[in-house]
Amino acid sequence: MHSMLRMFLSKSHLALACASWLLATIAGCGGSDVADQVGAMNDSNIKRVANLYMAHQFRNGMRGPADEEAFKKFIQSGMSPRKLEMMGVDPNNVDELFISERDGQPFEVRYGLSGGPSAKLAVVFEQQGKNGKRLVGFTDGSVEEADEVRYQQLLEGKGDVASVRKDSQTPAEPAA
Repeated sequence: MHSMLRMFLSKSHLALACASWLLATIAGCGGSDVADQVGAMNDSNIKRVANLYMAHQFRNGMRGPADEEAFKKFIQSGMSPRKLEMMGVDPNNVDELFISERDGQPFEVRYGLSGGPSAKLAVVFEQQGKNGKRLVGFTDGSVEEADEVRYQQLLEGKGDVASVRKDSQTPAEPAA
């Protein structure tokens, strides 16, 4: 029962994020409520980069950007200026987006990952972090503060969930 509740809440979180993104797209990003919601979902660089990674996947057959250059090009030319504004992204200063506010270091990004709408892939990683913990951003919009052991697992893709099996309601095999 608890695992089903956790799955429902996880899917609800993802559904809310996707619905907010879709609503912003359909509404032309005009409403202040939508702007506030999008802003709240993107209140740090690690969340912005993870959510932009997910946007890239949605627009490119569920494939992540091949490399940093392709990702930055997508952000600058593949996203509407209004959406970027709501996310707190300056398209003329994309390099700043890839720097952690906590440790001042560039993020490490796992490029070229594929996933589906229910995937939870660790894609953005702080290099140094703070007080022995580093933040990790996921394609479902969540951020986890990880110790060294967990950080290495996530960096190697051992915490990724590619999809959810309908028959058993348990995570499928980890994504590569």
